[in-house]
Amino acid sequence: MSSAKYEVVNTSSKLIVLSADAVSPEVYAEIVPALETIVADAKASTTRDELVTQIEALEAVVATIEAARA
Repeated sequence: MSSAKYEVVNTSSKLIVLSADAVSPEVYAEIVPALETIVADAKASTTRDELVTQIEALEAVVATIEAARA
């Protein structure tokens, strides 16, 4: 579980940086708080179900980024 936790935290953190140039400032302002929450929650997660919730939240943010870039 720790490797999955690392991947969620790492991916979310990278998206905060990389999405700054990929989406509009409005979309960026929307997704950064969500990504920061995902990072904090994933670091604190202790169960598989909690981590699955964070992965689903990350997928939703990725979908938002993809839609904004289309």
